[in-house]
Order: sequence, then C-alpha cells, then structure tokens
Amino acid sequence: MIATISSGYDSAACAALARDVGCDTAITYHAPQKYAADSGEEIALGLGYPGIITKNADRNLRDSSLAEAEFASSGEMRWCLRLTAFEDEFAGQVFVTGVMGDTVWDKIQPREL
Repeated sequence: MIATISSGYDSAACAALARDVGCDTAITYHAPQKYAADSGEEIALGLGYPGIITKNADRNLRDSSLAEAEFASSGEMRWCLRLTAFEDEFAGQVFVTGVMGDTVWDKIQPREL
C-alpha cells in the first residue's frame, strides 16, 4: 500500500488507517511553494511511516508523454495529473487517499458526490 499525506485531516486520517493495516509508504509534495506549505511529511513521521517520499508537484509540466490523455475523463485531471510524479512508486500498489474526505465525512450537511 501507498498513501497520500498532506497537512489536511482527510489524507492524514486515511494514512493513519492505512498505517494500522500495514501501509509503510506515504507520499507528499515538497514543491512548488504552494504545495510545500501543505506537505504531510511531519504528520507521516508522527504516524511512524518508515517510508516517506516527497516530490515536486509540477514534475508533470516537464513531461512530454501527454499523460493528460489518461486523466481527461476522471473529472479530477488537475489533481490526478500531479500524481504522475509518483508513477514508479504506484506500480503494484494499493493506493489510499483522502480525496473528497471533507465531503464524505461532512456531518453538518450531506452533499452529493
């Protein structure tokens, strides 16, 4: 398993649950600055993750493989496209993420997904 982790509660909650069932690798971004401020590296350390991989979220901007074609139908192209930075790490892994956690776990007002 491999889990995303940021400074937000949704990815941290999912990463904590994944860690409890054996996940030992967390991924987060260290650059550019707007993503570095949301890095979950400290949280991953606190959760006891032995493997923490950080990469540049804009790595895909230097990629000429047209990876956008793979993500165009997902509705989350901007977010998913950045994950191509971790393509090698994802091979053969179960991927755990907290995306949409704020919507799924909202107690105040259920929203349509």
